[in-house]
Amino acid sequence: AGLTGCESGGKDPGGAGVAGKGMNGALASRKADQDAAKGLIDEINRYDQENEALIAGLKGAGGSQRDDILRQIEENNRRRQELCEQLRPYVPKLSGSIVFPDLDNPPYQLTPFPSGIQAALDIQTTVRPTKNGGDNTASREDVWQYMNPDSYYTDPDQRFQFLNLRSRSGATAEQINAALSGKGALDSMGHAFIAAEETYGVNALYLAAHAIWETSHGTGKFILGNYYEGKTVYNAYGIAAFDGNEKAAIKYAYEQEWFSVEEAITGGGQFISERFSGQRTLYEMRWNPANPGTHQYATDVKWAYGIASIVSKMYSFAPGANISLVYPVYG
Repeated sequence: AGLTGCESGGKDPGGAGVAGKGMNGALASRKADQDAAKGLIDEINRYDQENEALIAGLKGAGGSQRDDILRQIEENNRRRQELCEQLRPYVPKLSGSIVFPDLDNPPYQLTPFPSGIQAALDIQTTVRPTKNGGDNTASREDVWQYMNPDSYYTDPDQRFQFLNLRSRSGATAEQINAALSGKGALDSMGHAFIAAEETYGVNALYLAAHAIWETSHGTGKFILGNYYEGKTVYNAYGIAAFDGNEKAAIKYAYEQEWFSVEEAITGGGQFISERFSGQRTLYEMRWNPANPGTHQYATDVKWAYGIASIVSKMYSFAPGANISLVYPVYG
């Protein structure tokens, strides 16, 4: 009789040997894909690191030096995007085995605005800016202190004034719940902020920080519920409470049918997504450099500053969450 497969060393021309070759080929192909993807990611990270250093150099830079820095950042982002397009086909193949960068939102972007910063300052001082809420009118010096973006380019907390609020955080409900622990009506509401992010495309960590600010850490009147027209209504972001107009905020919550804390969180996310779609950052929501003095979320000069500090704390509970920053550049 001829040799069996076992007697010949286990080589089976019609079975295991072919399967083994196929498996080895698949492993080799996957290894090649991983190496190629990691090489592209290294190049993308290099451009991101260079842009981080360039952003730091913007503070105090002027004239041609500033223009050169801005041009280099834009060029780096252009090259980065080319690499991202080369990397994109690897995402479905290697998702779960490699951590991919955000392919659509570079971590350091620029948005140019036509208005000069001094002209914008002149306008901002005429639209009743306040400081610390109420009727405390902010001085020109106060306005300049909080609207001058140069002060915040490299500040570890205040850089979150420039967080792209349309970039998904990648955080989990559990991470957000850890940050919200003990914060009144917001406690354990991580799922609602994640739902708002998934449904309306607004960063969940920012939304949670905004709600913390507007509701006094979950203990304020709007988030604890107000009885109106036979219903208890909730407002998580102080929407329609312009200059402390409580009745307007309560009435608006009723009209939007925010009859639970969850509905106030997700519905407010929809409001911000739709009403401030062209203002991508806290800084832009407060100062609107595209059209200074109009369509601004708040009058308090410290509004973006205060929320940015809370956003920074939220990110400390979500290591590895996505950070994409969009810096304003006045003309």
